[in-house]
Amino acid sequence: TYNHERFIREAIESVFAQEVDFPIELIIGEDCSTDNTRAIVKEVCEGAKFPVYLLTASRNLGMHENFRRTLESCRGEFVALIEGDDQWLGKDKLKIQVAALLADEKKSFCYHRSKSRIIGPSEEQQMRRGHSDGMIWPEQEIVPASFENLIGRFLIPTASVVFRRALFPTLPHWCNQLPWCDWPLYLLLLDKGDAIFLPFVRSIYCVHAGGVSELVNEKKYHRGAALTYLGVVGGMSRSRRILCTQNALMSWSNWIEANGSLSLESLMVWFRILGRSRESIGLARNAIGRFIFALSPKFFSLLSKARRSL
Repeated sequence: TYNHERFIREAIESVFAQEVDFPIELIIGEDCSTDNTRAIVKEVCEGAKFPVYLLTASRNLGMHENFRRTLESCRGEFVALIEGDDQWLGKDKLKIQVAALLADEKKSFCYHRSKSRIIGPSEEQQMRRGHSDGMIWPEQEIVPASFENLIGRFLIPTASVVFRRALFPTLPHWCNQLPWCDWPLYLLLLDKGDAIFLPFVRSIYCVHAGGVSELVNEKKYHRGAALTYLGVVGGMSRSRRILCTQNALMSWSNWIEANGSLSLESLMVWFRILGRSRESIGLARNAIGRFIFALSPKFFSLLSKARRSL
């Protein structure tokens, strides 16, 4: 949580409302907020019915480091995620999800639908972000909820996820380059086992001006997607490495289109993609073709200038 004074009380109280028959603990990573978030956390958690651990900081650590240290402080068999500006719904959320994971040890995590709550942005901004007030998502049920079926879908609400802690002990440091923490987590978990999707709504996702997602424009989104797919491939099977590289290449093309031209960073990312493409001749050809296409507007512009100077 960071600067969530408008939301943090509801978030914590929605955790306290859970009725479970197993021990739980609440770990709160408070990242040196400049508002009253920390004071509200202390007030709400006083006299809690189960252990609450507040992780503070003398300086702002940033989203990734705060998430990393909070995750590393968890001791339970399962970890349930909730960001400081989101909210759980119902008293049985944790109980149902943990029961589902206990019933199938091959599944790596469990998730469900969420409801969007728009606070502040105009209708035009809401639609541009892909959310409208009261929208239920993900609408479509993906069966099976496997790596292959979910790799290109950024449609897993963070506050809906419960995962096996042993499968994901910490957040890789390459994630620091990304505008998010959750998608690498899901892909790395899915590589170790399919997920369970429960088709009910048990969380609220708040869209507001101070939210991280509001800072991610089209360029940052596609850049982050390309880096995410390149980052997760280590240790995966050949087929999944190729699948990740294909998605990285598509995201790279979208990044170039959104940016309007190549940059030094995007060129370096393309070389990483080309290196990964060595496992598939077709993929390597696709990578080279997309690179030539990305160069063509600039190439033809230079050629036209050269002709005019003759």
